[in-house]
Amino acid sequence: MKKTYPIRYRVARWSILLAMAFAMPLFYTLGSTNLTAVVASKLTGTVTDENGVGMPGVTIAKKGTSSGANSDVNGKYSIDVNPGDVLVFSFVGYKSQEVKIANQSVLNIQLAVDAKSLEEIVVTGYGNQKKKDFLGSSASIKSATIQEMPVVSVESAMQGRMTGVQVQQSSGQPGAGISIRVRGVTSIAGGNEPLFVIDGVPQYNNDNRAMNGMSSFNASDIESIEVLKDASATAIYGSRGANGVVQITTKSGKAGVSRVTYESTYTNQIIQRKLNLMNGVQMLDFIKKYYTNSNLVLPAEVTNATNAETDWQDQVLRAALQQNHTLSFSGGNDKTQYYVSGNYLDQPGIIKGSDFNRGSMRFNLTSQLNSRISLRTYMTASRTVSNGFSATDNSPTRHQGKNGVGAMVLASPTVPVYNPDGTYGNPRPFSFSGIDVENPLAFTKESLDRNTVVRFQGGMDFNVKLAEGLVNTTRIGGDYFSARADLYFPIVLAQLSSGVGIGQLTTTSSLNVVAEDYLEYKKKFGDLEFEGIVGGSIQSAQQDIINLLGSKYLSDDLKNYSFAAAGSVSKPVTDIITNRLVSGFSRVRLNFKDRYLFTASIRRDGASVFSKNKKYGVFPSLGLAWKASEEPFMKNVTAISNLKVRATWGQSGNPAIQPYQSLLIGNVINTAQGAGSGLAVGLSPTLPNDNLTWETTTQTNAGLDFGFLNDKYRVTLDYYVKNTTSLLATVQLPPSSGYNTIID
Repeated sequence: MKKTYPIRYRVARWSILLAMAFAMPLFYTLGSTNLTAVVASKLTGTVTDENGVGMPGVTIAKKGTSSGANSDVNGKYSIDVNPGDVLVFSFVGYKSQEVKIANQSVLNIQLAVDAKSLEEIVVTGYGNQKKKDFLGSSASIKSATIQEMPVVSVESAMQGRMTGVQVQQSSGQPGAGISIRVRGVTSIAGGNEPLFVIDGVPQYNNDNRAMNGMSSFNASDIESIEVLKDASATAIYGSRGANGVVQITTKSGKAGVSRVTYESTYTNQIIQRKLNLMNGVQMLDFIKKYYTNSNLVLPAEVTNATNAETDWQDQVLRAALQQNHTLSFSGGNDKTQYYVSGNYLDQPGIIKGSDFNRGSMRFNLTSQLNSRISLRTYMTASRTVSNGFSATDNSPTRHQGKNGVGAMVLASPTVPVYNPDGTYGNPRPFSFSGIDVENPLAFTKESLDRNTVVRFQGGMDFNVKLAEGLVNTTRIGGDYFSARADLYFPIVLAQLSSGVGIGQLTTTSSLNVVAEDYLEYKKKFGDLEFEGIVGGSIQSAQQDIINLLGSKYLSDDLKNYSFAAAGSVSKPVTDIITNRLVSGFSRVRLNFKDRYLFTASIRRDGASVFSKNKKYGVFPSLGLAWKASEEPFMKNVTAISNLKVRATWGQSGNPAIQPYQSLLIGNVINTAQGAGSGLAVGLSPTLPNDNLTWETTTQTNAGLDFGFLNDKYRVTLDYYVKNTTSLLATVQLPPSSGYNTIID
């Protein structure tokens, strides 16, 4: 193994990190009459920390080039150099060192801890802030923690690792929608999902499989996840901040050595314990005892029953081997840094017939165009395919309650999987069996329940330094997805299809565009540090939905791919849903003597979902903090490295309704008034309400932060009161009103 190509194995995660150093061993000088070769010399050495312990993974870069190397597990390195080269030794959390090379062949370096670089950063709305200066309440996960876990999704990385944040999938279906609750629920009729912001761009999220944007996201691309919980942190997002804000920052390249990283993770998913159900002998014995004890005549269908001893759980459940592969390239120089990655995920479910597949790519680029202008672009493309097991996703009304999991539990163990003629066995062989269910294996093999989603997300930040401390940021971002949901119940599933095939096709396309511009000013006036921002935002989203339903298929060959083959096709249902938001916002932060902190923000939102009387809402916040550990009387208390008391108050909103719900909405109802009367068409209207307004969540938070022994041990205590007013709900109206419901 050549030392210029150091390879490190991380066996625990079945991943390989390849640190590739591009070195040029020979420099050629071409004269007028001859060719002279200058041979680079080998430089070796050891990089140690302040205690003299070898440091693995230290980057040794040739300044001004992309060439370099990394130290091995013992801190040793080897690199080809020429006299006059400048080597830069760098490692996260340590001060970098630059050394100009003379004629030496050995160079040992000791790096010192950089306390300032170790300060934790909180990603807030429209900027970052040091954790020690942050007044609000938040929870975070960094990339180092994510890399230690074999997770494949954002929700898996968050689950169980953040206080005050509850994360769960809406079902056990691989790739299913996620449900995240930050400090509980705030709405009855509206959504309770937090706002997702990826690299500064607000996203659309839904716990429905097809619309869950997080399922298309590769967790290995994440640099950090920050959940903003209290109102002082979320009020800057105004009407979308009532349920909390999840800030996701993706990785970017680092100046220095180019790096190639390959991660491969295999996870075996197994059933820990099966349900304790009766076998065939036990079921027949139970039935016979029931009839005997009830003095009833045993039916012939029981006396003539044959026991096939079928374990339907064995027929439906399985061990599922999941694989996840990510290949990434990163690097750059002082002017430009890049990060490129590709990901493939194959996640079969523990129920046969269910799986989730994802292919995605990401490209991030940061460029310092000149001393005043910088540009950052970020984009990702993905395609996901999710196959369900007939109502294992979040569809309570689908299949009239008859689904594969229920059939697995209710099916009789006395019948075979297949009849002698090859048809599926009847899982309810007795007339007294109760609820009709399908053959569980038929669900897994014959039904179609698939969601295919193609998604593009991206954006661009354009930063211009207008003056000392004054920076203008223009951000444009977007999120587009096209989803296709295929559903088909074949003839063989007679209980669902009534002996004829039923097919459904739903296509959804959505475009969400955000444009923002804001000014940020930072200035220090003696002991007072000032930071202020002011800006505006425009967001527009549109969804187009088409739904087709066909029935009476006489053959299952074409399934729902041809509605011309259906004996009956319902009228197509189309929806176009638009939503627009116009906002202005401002925030001020003050820091006096690094002891007394103050922050205030205000945002005014105008939403298209409300009538002209109530379109706008204002959402303010205030925060105060005292860093007691910075007071002179605390300097001799060396055990306490951080002691901060903070208090915040703020309001944030939730539109809580869908577009057009403040208007008159009528649902068409077709009814038959009696034999031979024909079909009557009626309207079930919703009473309009011009006074619908924002649900407003007011939150008061008091907190205490402790840090001991240079923050080796940290404790955070929070007490909060969270109240939501102007709750919206659907109210049933008396028939005499002429209306069915009203949203109030």
